[in-house]
Amino acid sequence: MTDAMWAILAPLMPVRDLRKGGRPRKYGDRLILDSIFYVLRSGCPWRMMPRDLAPPDAAHRWFTTWRKNGTWDAIQGPGVVSYCPVM
Repeated sequence: MTDAMWAILAPLMPVRDLRKGGRPRKYGDRLILDSIFYVLRSGCPWRMMPRDLAPPDAAHRWFTTWRKNGTWDAIQGPGVVSYCPVM
């Protein structure tokens, strides 16, 4: 993902509330999005993702979470889809 694409998508990502506790994330949002975009672009199964991306289980878990909480809809919202050709 280019820096220009990330500049558009970063504000759409949910902000983690550190007061609720939990351990720090192991993988950043940008790496997770790169992994999700790779699967969507290539059509490969989650388990066949290259090793330089996030693990398939983490990428799929965040994709499912973001789809359920509306983040994915915001990412695919008007203006974003037209700018980001990978979606």
